[in-house]
Amino acid sequence: MYYYGIVIIVGRVNVGKSTILNKFINKKLSITSHKICTTRTNIIGIYNNNNYQIVFIDTPGINNKNINNFSKQYNIISNVDIILLVINKYWTKYEELILNYLKKLNKLILLVINKIDFFKQRSDLLPYLSFLDKKYSFSNIVPICAKKNSNINMLLKIIHNHIPRGKPKFPDYIITNQSYKFILSELIREKIIKFLNKELPYTTKVRVISTNELKNICNIFAIIYVKNNSQKKIVIGNNGFLIKKINFYATKNIEFFINKKVNLILSIKI
Repeated sequence: MYYYGIVIIVGRVNVGKSTILNKFINKKLSITSHKICTTRTNIIGIYNNNNYQIVFIDTPGINNKNINNFSKQYNIISNVDIILLVINKYWTKYEELILNYLKKLNKLILLVINKIDFFKQRSDLLPYLSFLDKKYSFSNIVPICAKKNSNINMLLKIIHNHIPRGKPKFPDYIITNQSYKFILSELIREKIIKFLNKELPYTTKVRVISTNELKNICNIFAIIYVKNNSQKKIVIGNNGFLIKKINFYATKNIEFFINKKVNLILSIKI
């Protein structure tokens, strides 16, 4: 007997949706950062475990820039089996708006409280749980800490319990619908965001031009696109310090992902 289902992960910015997806798939498919709007498009991760195949969809976080048309980002919800509404220790206007929208869809909603390590004591969580329980009749309310891998397996078991019967739609070796080059470019972009923080817009683009996989090494050539010479100088840094730092840590990221040594060549263009 096989089980197949689609699970969409929704919530406001910086609640840890991408980290949760990465933990489910056990691969870095969706980049993470403290900076808002790091995820810019829906990222799909395909989970396979024995007779279960679950398609997880990580969506861009809701904030002031997209709050008025966030329903467009959720236009695929009609096709999903489970909604994971991810929050942290604060319930804000964003959660209220998202929940009001989700209530109309007649879908199973699991509420996930991420970053429970932010609560000084577990007893501090109890009043919050009581408050949330009155908000809606959630199928489950699950406290986790995705970064520390706390209760991730418990959350997966709960999801398993709600996945309908159905044959897998993808071969078990496929873990995402995203192209190989897209994932590599995202792993590079993550390090640009991390090391340049507020100095450069998060909208900076990265394009992987070519990859050449040999037996013991993978050669990757990628271009970082910036808007002007000023931004180009920022990315390069004093005596090339920043671009070397980005290259070093992006290389480590990619090596972990593809399990092979990497020679990463980065170029910057306006």
